[in-house]
Amino acid sequence: MSAAGYLLPYDFSPLTVFSFAAVLGLYGIALLRMPAADRPGPIRIVTFVLGVMLCYAVMQTRFDYYSQYMFFVHRGQHLILHHLGPILIALSNPLPIARYWYGFAGPGSRRLLAPLGWLYRLLQQPAIA
Repeated sequence: MSAAGYLLPYDFSPLTVFSFAAVLGLYGIALLRMPAADRPGPIRIVTFVLGVMLCYAVMQTRFDYYSQYMFFVHRGQHLILHHLGPILIALSNPLPIARYWYGFAGPGSRRLLAPLGWLYRLLQQPAIA
């Protein structure tokens, strides 16, 4: 098998592939929409993409196949999915960029986010949380 064969999806899941492609595509669109002064540095962009691609790699490549039969590979998959990938994504601070995904940045953004703020405050009540 060629080296590229290891990167092909082992157990193809259209929803998973679409989700990863959508996140990366929306991130790229948001970067293009952002004013140059607000854009994150290249290290933050690479950190986000690396975190997303690591999660994709352990879920959709032959790594997933091997994790079904080798315990240490399975534990490595958990390490990447639960710790390394999310930490890299969090370190990239994607929240300011996510505001541009949906057009929530700008003068009318407070009106658009008001219902979400109400829902957030409701879900943060101690009895519900």
